[in-house]
Amino acid sequence: MVKMRRSPVPNLISVMRIVLTVSLYPILLMGARELFTVLFLVTAVSDAIDGYLARRWKSTTKFGARIDSIADYLFFGSVPIWIFLALPQSIALSYLIPLLIVAAVSVVYLLVRLNVPATFYHLPSAKLANITVVVVAALLLLGYVEAWPVWIAACLVILAEIEELAVIAGINEPPRRRA
Repeated sequence: MVKMRRSPVPNLISVMRIVLTVSLYPILLMGARELFTVLFLVTAVSDAIDGYLARRWKSTTKFGARIDSIADYLFFGSVPIWIFLALPQSIALSYLIPLLIVAAVSVVYLLVRLNVPATFYHLPSAKLANITVVVVAALLLLGYVEAWPVWIAACLVILAEIEELAVIAGINEPPRRRA
């Protein structure tokens, strides 16, 4: 029987996301807004690609799930910081309340996650929240400054984190993996 070799590509994409996320800070601070926006979207899209390839190529590993989650936490945790750095202070402050609420819930979520074995469910609610955050952040970076999309994204993030905490606590069933 021929043993199938796991591909390192999905993990390399996750590592690339970490490097790109860190690289986005100086790019934004240098004022290269267009380059920042393009690399921001590339980083966000690569989040979907690494997981898809890992499942498609049957290359899923605990390490891969861990590095993907670290990349997610770093990237999505950076989004509010980038919004505050990119937008004029008068506009950025109008988003302060929803972002502080998300930050508070996220801190509780991360404190719980630190004490739980490395099981990452990647629930559909989290995927929807992530997509919404990326779209709303891109809109803000492109100059759309209405507050209601920020509130929608904040609510979806909070609901996704509550759902995963419910799964961790055993209140809700984790999703069944497709064979």
